[in-house]
Amino acid sequence: MRLLRRELGLKQADFAGKIGISRGYISEVESGKKPLSQRIVDAVQLHLGGNPAWLLEGKEPMLLPVTPGAGRGDTLTPVPSDDLVHIPIYPDVELAAGHGALPVSEEVGGMLALSGSWLRNQVFVSPANLAALVVSGDSMTPLLHPGELVVLDLSAANQGQISDGIYAVRLHDSLLVKRLQYLTGGKIILTSENPAYRPLEINLAELGENGLAIIGRVVLAVKRF
Repeated sequence: MRLLRRELGLKQADFAGKIGISRGYISEVESGKKPLSQRIVDAVQLHLGGNPAWLLEGKEPMLLPVTPGAGRGDTLTPVPSDDLVHIPIYPDVELAAGHGALPVSEEVGGMLALSGSWLRNQVFVSPANLAALVVSGDSMTPLLHPGELVVLDLSAANQGQISDGIYAVRLHDSLLVKRLQYLTGGKIILTSENPAYRPLEINLAELGENGLAIIGRVVLAVKRF
């Protein structure tokens, strides 16, 4: 991770601030005192364009290509107009990073323009399956903050494609954004980044058909610095 940080030209404090992790923790990871957690890998991908495959396995490239609306500050590169895709933004549908928020409406409030080829080749998603929603609440801080946009891959709602990761889910009448992990015995656990919030352990068999629904997997976040 030290190599990636230096490639970005960031000091430890700046790097830590951009991904929402303490400087002390980053220092311990770089020195080998602590392991590189999935939480940090997710944060580096979301906020700085780091390639998870490089961080975990050393597979090139180190950094994913930067496109408008995603990535590393001032190093944006132009995208040909015929490569731009427009992802609908639903500003009135809030994903609660907290105890749950009810959807107000499903009207499109704007479009997020990104490179279609970058989404397909580097994020490995089809632009046709994407939607952007607004985060509310503080349970996913410091990874996600209130008012930020997250881009969801709606095709991940297929139960056969679900793996551990950050998801938007509907639990009864609430929409939540949480880290999802499958457990043995037909259970899942929904966890927050903010330690003030307790994990939610859910027995899928007890919920019934409409108790829990996967809305989509979080694949990108539009950050505010």
